[in-house]
Amino acid sequence: MNSIQNDYENNSRHYIFDLVRQFTIRQSHCLPNAFVMKVKTSSLSLQCQDLVWSTLESLVDEGIFRKDNGNYFLTELGDQKIYGTPTGGSYSLEARKEIFNLVKTQRLQPGHALSDRAFYQFAMTANLNPNVKNALADELVNMIGEGFFEQTADDRTLLTEKGFSAINTY
Repeated sequence: MNSIQNDYENNSRHYIFDLVRQFTIRQSHCLPNAFVMKVKTSSLSLQCQDLVWSTLESLVDEGIFRKDNGNYFLTELGDQKIYGTPTGGSYSLEARKEIFNLVKTQRLQPGHALSDRAFYQFAMTANLNPNVKNALADELVNMIGEGFFEQTADDRTLLTEKGFSAINTY
């Protein structure tokens, strides 16, 4: 009986995490009313719905959420648990790697422009950790400062010789 209860709790936990991802709730953001409505209108039995709420309370105890005035806020630990921690040491390093991968797929040569449209489409559609997505624009600015790209007077971002030779090291 205990293993069945653990299975239900694990399923409830996954259900909560999936809803958090679906609503793209981030660190320090509150679970929206839509989350509550989704649980109440789901095809879950009343017992399972109750289990979702008790699991949410246990996630508060674990530090995944914090409860304030009846609202649940995702913590930094929760954000990392749900969306993952940086695999390359930091989100900015992962973002740098993804930018270089974009340059490779665009087959840019030194002096070629990384178009704003291509960068924006990549940032919006790439299946990346949300923390890495958030770091993309800042990392591109850092890469310009480090000489991997050059910003022209007409706001074009050009790949430099240094950037081209660095592509294969990331």
